[in-house]
This record gives sequence, structure tokens and C-alpha cells, in this order.
Amino acid sequence: ARLFDFVAELLDRPEWHQRAACRGKGPDAWFVERGQPVEPAKAVCRGCEVQQECLNAGVGEDHGIWGGTSVRQRRGLRRQAA
Repeated sequence: ARLFDFVAELLDRPEWHQRAACRGKGPDAWFVERGQPVEPAKAVCRGCEVQQECLNAGVGEDHGIWGGTSVRQRRGLRRQAA
């Protein structure tokens, strides 16, 4: 069942994933341990043509770097929007 779920998720990804600068890179740089540097991931995001789409998709996430933002930055964005 896990393999089926994984394949289904891959097939159901949004179109913008194909144009993401992080495509093909492993998740380790975007899901770092607390206190570890996030700047390398943010540097990749800064040059990405789908940065806004990624941020829109990840604004509610409490883990990882999404659209060049940290968890703390996204919490601030959610507070501003409320």
C-alpha cells in the first residue's frame, strides 16, 4: 500500500513541480534539523521561477523550506494574513 501511495503522489504532483529549481535534489536540504543552516536551500529558492507557487503550497506547513521561507517566516505570514 505504501508503494501505491508513493506512486499516486508522484502522478498527482502539480505542473509547477517540473520547473522547480530543487527538482531532482534530495529533501535533506529543505528539511533540516532545528539549528542547522537553511541558507543553502534558500539560495536555490531565490533563483527559482516557481518560488511563489511553492510558497503558496507550503504556507501552512510547519516543517521545511517552502518558497524560500523558513517555518518561522511562514508563521509570520500566516499571522499577517489573519
